[in-house]
Order: sequence, then C-alpha cells, then structure tokens
Amino acid sequence: MTITVNPYLMFLVFVVFIITLYLLNIWLYKPIISFMDNRNASIDHDMQSIQNNTQETLEIDKEIKQILENARLESAQIVEQATSEAKIAYEAKIMKKKNESAVKFEEFLSKLQIQRNDLKGQLLEKMPDFQESLKLKISQI
Repeated sequence: MTITVNPYLMFLVFVVFIITLYLLNIWLYKPIISFMDNRNASIDHDMQSIQNNTQETLEIDKEIKQILENARLESAQIVEQATSEAKIAYEAKIMKKKNESAVKFEEFLSKLQIQRNDLKGQLLEKMPDFQESLKLKISQI
C-alpha cells in the first residue's frame, strides 16, 4: 500500500476547510465578537454610571454636611437669642422687684420715722412721771 498525494482530494479538503471557516465566521465568531463588544460596552456604561453615582453621592453628602452645619449654627443662634431674651426679661423682673422693694423700704422707713417721732413725743410727755418715780426710787435706797 502506497500513499500518494491526490491533488483533487487536497483541493477538496482545502475548499471544505475554507467553507467551514467561512460558515464558522458567520455563525460563531461574529456573534461571539459582537456579544463580547456589547458586554464590554455594557461594562463601560455601568462603570460610568457608578462613577456618576459616586460623584452624586459625594455631592449629596456635601450638601447634607452643609445643611447640618447651617442647622447647628441656626440652632446656636436661636438658643443664644432665646437666652438673651430670657436674660433681658429676668433683669427687667429683677429691676421691677428691686424698685418695688425700694419703694416698700422707703415707706417702711418713713412709717418708722413717724413712729419714732410719736414714741419720742410720748416719752417726752411722760418724762416728768419718770423723773418723779426715779427720785422716789433713789430716795428709797
């Protein structure tokens, strides 16, 4: 048995090989390459969306921090304003009570002065009686 090279058979195998490559290119390779390109495009699109969402998240986080800082400052101002208003009201009440106390004290002092003068007058009226009783006591000793 001898092996001989048959050119027609070689040509037929070559033609079948080329046809097979052509059909594989149409039915297999192009759809796979198209699928891979679509997948890469989808991945790139998703990465871009992630980056956009990350930036949006950072911007929202900055806005939240700014809003919280503004709220803290505003609450501090409200507390300070309420405290100052309360102090002013407190001081006004204190001054009112001090003035009332001063008026009452002046009234008390004037009444006390009147009573003192009355008592002094009564004592001066009874002075001769005291002098007589004192002389009587001294004479008894």
